[in-house]
Amino acid sequence: MKINKVTDLIYILLASAMLAIGRVYDSRLEVFDFNFSYFFSIPFILLSILFLSSKIKIYFNDSNKNLIFFYLSVIIITPLLWLVYGTFETDIGTYSGSIDNFINFCFITVLLSLVILKNFKFDDVKKLFLVLFLVGLFLSLTSLLSLSELKNGRFEVLGGGPIVFCRWMLISILILFTFPYKRFTILKFLLSLFFLTLALASGSRGPLIAFLITVLVYLLFNFKKIFFYFVLIMSFLFIYSNTTDLKKMVYNFGNSKRVFMNFSQHGIKSKSTLSRVDLTKRGFEMIYHYPLGVGMGNWQVYSNKIKPYHLVNAKHFYPHNLFLEIFNEYGFISFILFLFLMIKAFKISFIKMNEHQQHLSMYPMLFYLLIFLFLNSLLSGSLNDSRIMFTIISLLFIQTPLIKKC
Repeated sequence: MKINKVTDLIYILLASAMLAIGRVYDSRLEVFDFNFSYFFSIPFILLSILFLSSKIKIYFNDSNKNLIFFYLSVIIITPLLWLVYGTFETDIGTYSGSIDNFINFCFITVLLSLVILKNFKFDDVKKLFLVLFLVGLFLSLTSLLSLSELKNGRFEVLGGGPIVFCRWMLISILILFTFPYKRFTILKFLLSLFFLTLALASGSRGPLIAFLITVLVYLLFNFKKIFFYFVLIMSFLFIYSNTTDLKKMVYNFGNSKRVFMNFSQHGIKSKSTLSRVDLTKRGFEMIYHYPLGVGMGNWQVYSNKIKPYHLVNAKHFYPHNLFLEIFNEYGFISFILFLFLMIKAFKISFIKMNEHQQHLSMYPMLFYLLIFLFLNSLLSGSLNDSRIMFTIISLLFIQTPLIKKC
């Protein structure tokens, strides 16, 4: 039993590392001729296979069948589309090629989901989110210590870009305030302010917009419970933002000013904003030209074939919207399955959150994280980028309730 607990903890640590890295092999994690991604990915895959080969069965129900069918559609349709449209690789570190994407999806997202459905209980989920919070804290400290590169004045994480860094900072805040154990309120508030400042310094607007909407939803459902704290926090933020020195310091920290550029005179015409509009238009054009999909990792190549006179920027390998990416690369069948999956996930998370209010429950945290990550996937997400969202969905579909009776 003791060995099992140690093995479970090792697996949770490895799973958290894989959720942070997002790749089985990541060339950006090469140190002294050794690639540290293998240090995490190989034990993670082996332990996942070990857990899945145990006698415990995965109980399929109406909920997790939606998830399994979506995974199967991507895994089966992808090779078939590759036979028609080919595969394409890229040497640019910001996004992997077709085959790399497929390997990462199968051996991180799918493998972890299956292990969660089969093995995870309340205590495992508790440990997972404690470790994920520590990952966010580690990334925040590395950015301050300049172990992460500063790109165009924007904070990045080890092996990731500003959007990923911003997302991790905001996930850390949500875990702090929705984790079922209510302790260390002042420390939580100070840490949240720290994470929020770093998120602003990343200069990434998509995750911050998603976070703001998530906070508004939280206020809508919990306003009576947190009215006093809400007034207190808003008063503090008002003083904080209107203190000249602090305001200037935050505004000039990293690339915080980039977050607010759309409110300026020329913000809406910025290169970044217009490029997202163009990517969205191209996504809808791809639906018209390729309704059956073009295969994983092939979006940029076939988008450029539609408009050979107006090529997509070399770093834009996906439409920055998960719904469009799924429809464009895997076709309308996978898109419909994904649509049903998201409807089911939101329905179940909302029902379970309200059903277990009298208990110590993981469901409020899962509900608000799902909202945040879903909104992220609409603004700046890809299938591989959405691995934490699929982890949340898998946790919602666990048959044993994630509660502790008070």
